[in-house]
Formats: sequence, C-alpha cells, structure tokens
Amino acid sequence: MRRLYIVGIIAGLLVVLGLAGNGGFESPKSAEATQTTVTWMYPASGGAGIQAAPNTATTTSVLTTAACANCYITSIVPDLVYQNDPDPINHPNGASANFNNSSLANAWMHHMVVVDTCAPNYRIFSSGNERSTVSLPAGYGYFEGNCGGWFINYHIHNSSNATRGVALKLVVTYRTGETLSPVTPIWLDMSNSGASEYTIPEGYSDIHTGSGASGIAPDYVSAVQGQLVAIGGHVHDYGISTSAFNNRLNDYICTSTSGYGAGSRYLPTGGAGTAGHPAAGNSLTLNQAYHESGGVPDDRYHIQQMTACAPTAAQSIICNGDVIRLHTQYNNGSGFPIFDAMGIILGYVATNQPDTNSNGTIDACEDTDSDGVLNSADNCPFWVNANQVMPTWTIPAGDSDCDGFADSVATGGRAAESFVGTVATQHCAASAAANNEPLPDAWPVDFNDDQLVNVQDMLKLAPVFGSHSPTPPYTARFDLTGDGVISVPDILKIAPFFGNRCA
Repeated sequence: MRRLYIVGIIAGLLVVLGLAGNGGFESPKSAEATQTTVTWMYPASGGAGIQAAPNTATTTSVLTTAACANCYITSIVPDLVYQNDPDPINHPNGASANFNNSSLANAWMHHMVVVDTCAPNYRIFSSGNERSTVSLPAGYGYFEGNCGGWFINYHIHNSSNATRGVALKLVVTYRTGETLSPVTPIWLDMSNSGASEYTIPEGYSDIHTGSGASGIAPDYVSAVQGQLVAIGGHVHDYGISTSAFNNRLNDYICTSTSGYGAGSRYLPTGGAGTAGHPAAGNSLTLNQAYHESGGVPDDRYHIQQMTACAPTAAQSIICNGDVIRLHTQYNNGSGFPIFDAMGIILGYVATNQPDTNSNGTIDACEDTDSDGVLNSADNCPFWVNANQVMPTWTIPAGDSDCDGFADSVATGGRAAESFVGTVATQHCAASAAANNEPLPDAWPVDFNDDQLVNVQDMLKLAPVFGSHSPTPPYTARFDLTGDGVISVPDILKIAPFFGNRCA
C-alpha cells in the first residue's frame, strides 16, 4: 500500500512539473523550421533611391545589410525598380526599370554583384539586365551568417535624357530553424579585374581564361570539392554564350547561352557551332521591356535571358585541384570594340558529400580501383578499366563491380551477390590460377576463381544439381537464380558469360 502511495505521489509530481508549463522534466522544444520570403531593397524601400544621371552609367560599391542572418538562402530573384523617381506618374515606386516600359524609360541594369562579407567574402549572386535567378534544389541552401552585411557592386545605365531614380531589388527566400545541406559558391570570371569587365574586339571572338591575354584571368583551380547543384552564366549584348570546361574530365560542365528577341539587332549568330560553343544565341519572343528606342530599323531589344545548366552526374562533381577553363563567345556587331564586356559563370557546390574513409577526399573524388579515373567519372569504380570499355555481358542496376550480378537485389533473374555470397565490390579473382584463393569468390559465375568461365565452372554444379534449400548439399553459392533450387536455370545463367574472362 505504501509503495502504491509513493508511486502516486511521483506520478502526480511528474504531471505537475511536466505539464504545468514551468519547465520541470519537459524537454526544450527545438526551433521550428520556417521558410520566409522577403523583398530586399537597396536603397531601402521608400528611401531616396539611386539617382542615375541622364545618358551615363553609374558604377558604385556599397556596404549594406543582408537579407537575413543565420539563415539558409534558397532562392534569389533580382530586379531593378523605380524608386523616388522625378517622374512618379510614369515611374511609380516599384515599377520595373527595364528600357521601354514607359515613354521616358531606358534605365537598365548592366550588372549587380552581391558579396557576402563573411569570410572568405564569397560572391554569392550576380545578374544583369537578363535578370538571372538562383533557385537551389530542395534541401540545399547558402548559409548566411551574421558578419556585417553584403557588399554590393552595381553598374546602372540611364539612356534617357532625364535623371532616373532606381533601386536594386532582390526577392530572397530563406529557411531557418533547420540545417540544410550547405553550398559553396564558385565564381568563374573572364576578367582579372575586380570589376569583372574585359574588352572584346569587333566581330566574332572566343576568348578563354588562361590565354595570357591582357586583362584575362588565369584558369580557375578548384579549392573546393563537392557536387554542383546549380550553375549558370552571364554575358552582355552581342554575347552568344559562356561555358566552363573541366580539364580533368576533358568535357564541358556548363554552357550558358544568351537569349534575345527574334528581331533584335543584338541577337548574335556566327558562333563556332561546336561543343561548348553554340552557333547563335537563343531566339526568343520580342519583349518590349527589353527594348531601347533608337536606330533604324528600331530593333534595339537587349539581352533578356541566360540559360541555366544541368550537368550530368559525372560533370557535376568538382574535385580539389580541378582546372576549369572559361570560354566566352561574342559576335560584336557594334562596329567598334566593347570595353565593358563580361563573361561569368556562378556555380553552387554542395560540399557535404560522403567520405567513407574519412581521409578528407570525398568518395566521388577518389579513385577506388586505381585505374586513373576518379569515381565520379568512372563507369565502374570497383573495376580496373582505365579505357572505360565495359564487359560484353549485361550490367544490371546496382552492380558496383560490373560483374553482371547486382550487389543486393536480384535483377533480371540473376540472384544478388549478397545472396550467393560473393564480393560485390570485387570484379574478378586476383590471379588466373584455379582454386588458390580463399572464399568469398569475386565473380558469381567463376566457381574456381581462375578468371575464366568454362566447362570447369559448370562441372562444379554437378554435385549439388537438383538440391533444394535448405537441405544439403544445396548451397546458395551455386543458386544463381536465387529460387532455392539448383537446376537447369542456374546452368543457363552461366551461358552469357561462357568463354569470357573477367580480367
């Protein structure tokens, strides 16, 4: 009775302390994951605005507040809008400033760059008059700390005869109360100047980093490893494309192509027409908002799009030391050199990739089979095949060593290696000598581990032929179909491999 009385008291105390809202034994609640979308402005909304003088360019760098602090940014949508303009009737606050969206317009955004003052001062966003956006895949985000704000560089043109009041606008989506997979920006730039501008000649040009030409940057050498989850480029009028070539892969990982109205004088053709070098910019529907009056014919429709890139699985992996070369095509029809051209690619790398052996190099950047091809580009990372030529037999999904049998799931009527008891990450026996290596075997159809499938392997089935699981002499090692009986179908599973060597 006393024991029940004590138990009752304890239960009562737990109820009072745990449920009365006074702390007690209740665990602290974790922060709730929240998504927020804000409109960030520079100058701040309602402020004086950037007063852009008539018929000139305004280039400035300023330090200002970030859109959020201690948050993961997942999306940025840019714009240039009117703010405190001298003509509020035609240019009300918040209206997009983009050439001809009213009769007295022609204020436009040459470019803007956002630099995070958190070390190492990443350039986390860039856009021009094409108003490229950033949207990271679900689960990924750029972590914005609380380091003092953003450093903004902008270049705004005012082609009208009156002063225009404008402001930079970013619609920023971010998440708090949870940890996302972090991304690190990588900035690829044609120019070796802080302004990111370089000179292009009249007519067609393909200029690349590492050329040693005046004003041109060296090739980019990666100091980051991970997977590209978003990437795109930026050029100016007359630009055809900008592309990034990874020397390790001997392949282009991104070709971002410009887009113009179909009737625009700036729509360039005459490109190389080869990999990484489109023959022309994209022809789009004419958009009045990208039109600047003047010229005969009146066809001044400026750049209005840059395509994003979708690298393949192999192309998306960036490893420490990768040398990436940026190519940028222009076909400059202005009649004179252009001194403020740009060629930029901005990528976002997810760095928290698997590192199974904890050696500081992610698995994708390892060469597990030591054949000279990194795992990310190796068509079979657990088989030494430097020439990347695959076997003649069918390779099922989930077959790590490409020996014809999936690792853990029966596929195509063939049992999994986990069922027959062979090594899922070893393609072949170590030597061609028969029966000289301890179990487990490497290749399910090579029962005598001599690297060759022949009559000797078929004869191994004779002593167990007709047996059923779990009665001896049945053993799963000879049950190539995984159906619990060793019979003719198991012999037939050997047929596609017969006469072949795995080495």
